[in-house]
Amino acid sequence: MKLLLQNLQSGANISQGYYQFPFLIWKYFLPHSQEPIEILAKYMKEEQIEIGLFTEADAGSFRTKDMDETEIISRMCEFEQKHFFPTTNFRGFTNQGNAIVSKYPIIDTKMYKLPGTGEPRFLCQSTIKLKNKKINLFVTHLALSRKERQEQLKEINNIIKNIKGIKILTGDFNIQSEEELNNIEESNVKRITNLKTYPSWNPKMPLDNIFVSKEIKKYTLKTTQVKMSDHLGLVLEF
Repeated sequence: MKLLLQNLQSGANISQGYYQFPFLIWKYFLPHSQEPIEILAKYMKEEQIEIGLFTEADAGSFRTKDMDETEIISRMCEFEQKHFFPTTNFRGFTNQGNAIVSKYPIIDTKMYKLPGTGEPRFLCQSTIKLKNKKINLFVTHLALSRKERQEQLKEINNIIKNIKGIKILTGDFNIQSEEELNNIEESNVKRITNLKTYPSWNPKMPLDNIFVSKEIKKYTLKTTQVKMSDHLGLVLEF
């Protein structure tokens, strides 16, 4: 099975350098092309990705010209299964959240509110069925504040340790140091990533991470070869 984790940056495509932010920051608020999302979808199809987990996805708003980015990806990849987890909707100008697209049936979804006073943060769970097995997939996008991240990581640990079965935890953790992730491993999942994903044009920080439960023993991991965001994606094959 091949899984992709990608911060979509709502299709803003700031992927060449920090110098782009002053010129392209308007894409966070105003209508822009969804070509970067289409480029990612083509890459997913070529790589035979079977599950996509996304942060900073937009399910249709003023800035995306009412186009649902998860719909674009699922349509181009010929996936029938998708789910959007809304986290921030600002008067129709943005409709941001986490998301999943899947070749396999999604049989259950849940959202868990994480502590914090700033932008709303959630742990989002999708359970998929593969033959006679169920896999619990999680995606999250944590706060920029270290103090809030620590509270959110504790809550994630408390949630995940009580869920039985195969587990894969993914997301943009926004960590500033490796030690921040120590608590997660108490929940019987292990971190299998230390690849640098941010910024995409000169990766120096492992902001995007994947954890797996003990049932997953053999795997390979790599960063994506397509730049359509300020983050590189991670491809997990297991």
